[in-house]
Formats: sequence, structure tokens, C-alpha cells
Amino acid sequence: MRKGLLKSAGPMVLLFTLIASCPAYASSIGVSEQEASKTVKVKIKDSISIELHSTYWDITPSTNKATKISEPVISPILPGENNDPNCQHMGSGCGTKIWKVKFAKVGKYKIVAQRTSCGEALACNAKQSHVSFIFVVSK
Repeated sequence: MRKGLLKSAGPMVLLFTLIASCPAYASSIGVSEQEASKTVKVKIKDSISIELHSTYWDITPSTNKATKISEPVISPILPGENNDPNCQHMGSGCGTKIWKVKFAKVGKYKIVAQRTSCGEALACNAKQSHVSFIFVVSK
């Protein structure tokens, strides 16, 4: 009886060994203003997105060939009776911008977002005008 049990367990042991030896799957990592200035550890195969909560934010395209930053996907919040009272005018900056980021090499990278307006005709102070993200990329 034990012999039969071991024979049937053989394929399971092989399957477990194959799964355990496969590289880990890529993760989706999202960062926003809350992670600004913190170090975010990612793997080179991870899918990374930066989501900022104002349509006024911009990220300058990287000149580093190891970093690829997509054009942003912009999702404005349009005026409507159920929206925040501060979002009742077109051009108020309400909404989000999302960038996808890919790293081609392991290392430490800094990505900076900046804006000059913090609302309709409202200039940002120095603390409100920049956020930076530090990524430590490993294999």
C-alpha cells in the first residue's frame, strides 16, 4: 500500500519542484503622493505605476536609457453636483495622472514630479510643487 502511495505522490513532488524553481511572477506596484520621498523596493520585472491626484502634475521624460516612463493617462473629474465643491470648474486640476515606469537595469533611481499650479489661479508653494520617488531595483 505504501508503494502505491509513493508512486502516486511522485508527480506531485515533481510538480512542486518545478513550481518552486520557477522565477517569481512580476508584481504590480503602485505609488502615489503618500510614498513620496520613501524608498520603494521593486524587482526589474515588476509593473510600476505612479498615480498623482491632480491633472497639474508632470513628470519629465527620463534621459536615462535604463528608465522608461510612459505618457500619462489622464482621468479628469468633470464638474457635477456629486463632486467635491472645489471641482466645479473646468481647469481646476481635479483628477489623476498615471504613468507606467519600466527599469531595464538594477540600481537606484529617482523620479521627480512637479507642478506650478495647485488649483485654478493658485500657485503652489515649494513643498507642494515637487514630489520625488526613489526606487531600488533588484533582480
